Amino acid sequence: MRRILPKILFVAIWILCLTFRVLNNSFYPENMITGSGIEITGCISEDPDVREGDIRYTIKIKDADWKVLVFADKYPQYKYGDCLKIYGEMVSPNADGSFDYSVYLRRYGIYKIMHSDSMELLKEKDLNCFFEIIYGLKHLFEEKLGEIFTEPYRGFMAGLLFGSRSGLPKYLMENFKTVGLSHVVAISGYNITLVIVCVSGFFWFLRKEWRVIISSVFVIIFVVLVGMSASAVRAAIMGIIGLFALRFGRQYYAGRGLLITVFLMSLWNPYIFFDDAGFHLSVLATLGLMYIYPVIKERLRFLPKIFGIDEVIGSSLAAQIAVAPLLILNFKQISVIGIFANLLVLPLIPITMLIGFLAVAGGFLCVGLGKGIGFLAYLVLKVVIVVVEFFANIPFASIKF
Repeated sequence: MRRILPKILFVAIWILCLTFRVLNNSFYPENMITGSGIEITGCISEDPDVREGDIRYTIKIKDADWKVLVFADKYPQYKYGDCLKIYGEMVSPNADGSFDYSVYLRRYGIYKIMHSDSMELLKEKDLNCFFEIIYGLKHLFEEKLGEIFTEPYRGFMAGLLFGSRSGLPKYLMENFKTVGLSHVVAISGYNITLVIVCVSGFFWFLRKEWRVIISSVFVIIFVVLVGMSASAVRAAIMGIIGLFALRFGRQYYAGRGLLITVFLMSLWNPYIFFDDAGFHLSVLATLGLMYIYPVIKERLRFLPKIFGIDEVIGSSLAAQIAVAPLLILNFKQISVIGIFANLLVLPLIPITMLIGFLAVAGGFLCVGLGKGIGFLAYLVLKVVIVVVEFFANIPFASIKF
């Protein structure tokens, strides 16, 4: 009973805090007018989202607590911090089939969509120096990727390194969904682990305390760089908790780390806890690796251990078992060949990411060097795309409900 009581108390406090945050966040700007010929004034509060046919700006309305997502022509392009006077049609985000766009957007404090007819750049700026520097670095990396790789390989590499899906062609993204490989272009624990390992290795000569602090700072910078998606933030918080457990010589329990992470994230933004499918999938996949994988691992001892085949199959199967109910509920689809696709593709992803990072780093020294290294990454990316397209074209590759 003594062991259970603290857990019950923790859950009770969590529910009370979450209820308070939901009630406190239950804000809807009723005074927002919809229709055509609307004029708004505000500043770009996030890095613009450049798509194939348009560009999307998150506009923080001046002297207000809400935001508007503005769809505009690709040119001219404006940057983070630019303040604009925008004319256009204001509409409410609507549900499209099973996808409720209004629920998706409210996680970010966005309650309306505007289709811009014209924009006027104002003299004032609304900049946060930290975000300005981070977004500047991101654009430098993306420009260098564009010099080294052609499409769709540039978009694919950007997805692997930065978790960005906007540059991926729709057909390729659909193929990844069909074969159960969407997670390879989402920031996960692997990306965070890679950052920690690289930073710790680079600063090997420092004391452990300083390596932990510097690694944590780089993890935070990386998460901001990749857009602070819920799955990336989840992985980052768990990674930082693990780092500080190492710093103080304490054993790290992944289950507790996940619980603390979900607690902190739900208090910061309760809509993530209730509405973010990516966050739900990330948490369920992590739970599958923690609790399902050890169980099925014993039953998969017959699998060959060469190249880690047993671990790839076991971890993929555990994660897919954990997320299957949510995939069926939210997306009405589940891959039946995901295990085989994961087996062939997953071992190539770390290699591709490493070569891609080296290609970009080399490109800053010499574009020719970057392209030379990038050619190796191109070969691996080509293999991955061919494998994905092959499995996606197999009849009944996925079951739709």
